[in-house]
Amino acid sequence: MHPIKHVILTVLLFFSIRLFYNLELNVLMYSIILTLLFDIVDHSIILLLIKTSVTDRTKTLIKKGKFIEAFSWYYNSRRGNFDYLYLHNLLFFIAVTFVAFYYMNFMLIIGIVFHMVTDMIECYQKNNLNFWIYGWKKLIKLG
Repeated sequence: MHPIKHVILTVLLFFSIRLFYNLELNVLMYSIILTLLFDIVDHSIILLLIKTSVTDRTKTLIKKGKFIEAFSWYYNSRRGNFDYLYLHNLLFFIAVTFVAFYYMNFMLIIGIVFHMVTDMIECYQKNNLNFWIYGWKKLIKLG
């Protein structure tokens, strides 16, 4: 999902929940930061570890200092070009969940939930929930 959409949906989810449960505004700030950090970490790992024509061109554009063009190219070309997507956000999800429970910081858990829900909303909008279903089936078979 595009980062701007992530932020907008996180804000909408926050205020929707706030209608029923009094959440403080710092929960919104943590959630926005965390949802953006999720994708920065996840996609940076992909750029560093997976070699495809999409990642090669993205890295070339970054080296030339064309950051906006690199972001646009990667964002528009990534769907359907990676088999890794069944692990989408999994490593960072596990790390943040561990930290959240270790420090008993439930704002982090809310941020995790907001990120995952916004990703699922995008897949639903694109009629592509198979992305998640396939991913979890494949992950369970690995274990």
